[in-house]
Amino acid sequence: MIRLMISLVLSAAFVSGATGLVKETLPKGDDKPVRDLLQKYKKKGPIKIKLRKLLKSELLATEKVSEGLLKIKKDKLRLEISKPDKSLMVVDGKHIWIEQSALSFEGEASVNVTKFPLTEDAKASAILSILFAEGSELKAFQLLKVSGEKESRTYAYQPKSSDSEYSDLKIVIQEEEGRILSLSYTDDSENLVTYDFGVTKFKAKVPDKDFNYVPPKGAEVVDPTQKNGSIRYRKKSSKQSQADGSFVEQGKVS
Repeated sequence: MIRLMISLVLSAAFVSGATGLVKETLPKGDDKPVRDLLQKYKKKGPIKIKLRKLLKSELLATEKVSEGLLKIKKDKLRLEISKPDKSLMVVDGKHIWIEQSALSFEGEASVNVTKFPLTEDAKASAILSILFAEGSELKAFQLLKVSGEKESRTYAYQPKSSDSEYSDLKIVIQEEEGRILSLSYTDDSENLVTYDFGVTKFKAKVPDKDFNYVPPKGAEVVDPTQKNGSIRYRKKSSKQSQADGSFVEQGKVS
């Protein structure tokens, strides 16, 4: 249930192109190059990655493109979409926070925040966490086939679990340069979602405060796992925040 709710919120919050066609299809092979590359990304963290995201909906016959910045530091993650519509996802080690801008019926701008506990069920719905979280890379997926050439090698996977929120996972890598080119999957709403990885900075300066999320003043915070899961957030004083460690000011993405 938690995975379904996260999937629906993420589909609404973040919107991205498909990878190119490969020239050859090889028999099912070993995905050691992908696993080694994921380990490289972890060892060379913190990381900043410029992303382009494409969401293609066959149901609505639409395509939406967005751009943003992904920051990864150990088991924490921050994905900030800057255009065309601003949105934010923060995995802080305990919770997944998803922030979206919205308009009321009166046309007034507002901010909606959804908060999920970071359970194993929730982690399974954050595809980037699956890849980059320590010790969890691709364990939930089975390799189907390897295709393409070293300049653009595609590894196709299917989930091992029948109740997974994702299918048709594809990871495209540049083996000689040792970098991820793109990641794509089909979600449970039949949307094709593709992340194109742009400029990547290893050993980047990523302060811890970037993962300490605090909802904007006046934002409605919803926790769908709670019976009474909607509250209006009022910012605590700095002394309160430091005392209980719950909310501190978040840093700007540079």
